Amino acid sequence: MKKLLISLVSILSLLSTAAEKENAFFVNFDDPAIRNAALRCPAASLEKDFEGTWVLTVEIPEGKTSPGTETLVSLPLDLQKSGLAGYEIQGEADLCFSKIPKPAEGYFGVKFMLPYRFAGERHYPEFLPENFQRWGSSEWVRVRGRALIPGSLKSARLNLGLQGASGRVSYRNIRFYRLSKAPVSLFDLPPSSIRKARYTIDIPRQRGAMSPGTERVFPKEAVFRDLAAYGANHIRYQMNIPGVRGRELTMEELKNALDRQYAAIGTILEYARKHGLKVALDLHSTYGFPNTKKLFMATEEGRGLLLEFWKKTVKRYKGHPAIWGYNLLNEPHSRVLSPSDPPLAEQYQRLISEIRKIDPVTPIIVESDAMSNPSMLPFLPVFDFDNIIYSIHFYYPGRFTHQRDPAKKTFVRYPDPDSGLTREALRRNLEPVRKFQLLTGARIYVGEFSAVRWAPGAERYLKDCIDLFEEYGWDWAYHAFREWDGWSFEHSDDPAVSTPVPMTGRKKVLLEGFRNNRQPVRRSDVAVP
Repeated sequence: MKKLLISLVSILSLLSTAAEKENAFFVNFDDPAIRNAALRCPAASLEKDFEGTWVLTVEIPEGKTSPGTETLVSLPLDLQKSGLAGYEIQGEADLCFSKIPKPAEGYFGVKFMLPYRFAGERHYPEFLPENFQRWGSSEWVRVRGRALIPGSLKSARLNLGLQGASGRVSYRNIRFYRLSKAPVSLFDLPPSSIRKARYTIDIPRQRGAMSPGTERVFPKEAVFRDLAAYGANHIRYQMNIPGVRGRELTMEELKNALDRQYAAIGTILEYARKHGLKVALDLHSTYGFPNTKKLFMATEEGRGLLLEFWKKTVKRYKGHPAIWGYNLLNEPHSRVLSPSDPPLAEQYQRLISEIRKIDPVTPIIVESDAMSNPSMLPFLPVFDFDNIIYSIHFYYPGRFTHQRDPAKKTFVRYPDPDSGLTREALRRNLEPVRKFQLLTGARIYVGEFSAVRWAPGAERYLKDCIDLFEEYGWDWAYHAFREWDGWSFEHSDDPAVSTPVPMTGRKKVLLEGFRNNRQPVRRSDVAVP
């Protein structure tokens, strides 16, 4: 019997290994083309370890760092031939690193990335775990992450090494596994088969701003009064989930945080009603510690708490005159999901179905994947329910909008035709959203857009964004009103000034945008036929 059990285990092990290999693509440094591509990086070396496994090492001397790609190995991947195209994939590798100083940007340091261009926009999926520390030193550790690969994508390049940092990093056993089929882009479907979005109520265009955060202090009435006085008709009320530094929230803590947010909604809606603002109730979960996004999306108990929160909220507040819509989850990202978790569209379907049993009318706001990325909107289905609003966030390019360190000696400017930062570049990056709108008749909501106040040209950037949103008939909310002063349009362009000033160029732009709320409502403001 013991021998029989051993034989069965051995057979199962062999079958498992065979299935794994059939479902995987391994980076093969025995291939001269791959080996030669790796060694084109001057900092790279290849050698076999005592087990005969290829080890790729990138070593950057101190003082030789680069924020670009000069210190990265770039390996070509044929996504069609490898069978990775059209799938959600998991990338894995064993790596070790040493003597890497903390870099200037959190995303610099160790890289395990597969950048590609799709639908006019660059994507930078990383195969490092959430909260992975990309600097310091580490013995060999296995890392893994997930990415969506569009079916029509032919090739990409795998980037390995160090960016913006010195030190040493080594890789071995680099491979990719096919998980589930990637969602189909609406752009790959015959136009006649694409469902049209349906709207049964006419609501004026929404132009406003994100509220302050609510982790500890809930907004006072003055926030609503003053935003309305500026001419806004809308506030995206962010219901932040507070965290505990250094660990994930327990489910009990998560439930208590949701209960605190629920208790404040009534007061917030009355402030908004009093001052003539419509509210998007935004469940504003976060990454990092705590990773509430992961709890809500990648655990059955968390998904249940999310559903119960919305059912309870909708039962209590449906019909309130200040509610514009239920913004189900802020900046979802499928990278937190495991193969056993329902995909994002299925999670949305469950939430929408249950809400519509209680409230068949109030708009429901769904955001695109990859943190509300514009290029990911075509991967959302048009849900077969009335009054669904499709939302993106727009921070393009992040190297301009998110220059968070005011002590830098030089900043990225806008516009800058020499580096491709122009109004037309913004338009190109919004093309997938516009095409989605025209194909489906969907109402589009830009739930966040901004630029840090000391970024040179922030005033012009905001104006170009708003002009495009107005041209396309989209709703929009500036990020953010009286939150972090780095986003504040009431603070000057000087980062050293930490108190509001009477007027700024960015404030003028937003006031001009808010003036559009005074225009008569047109049918074209509500939906695109």
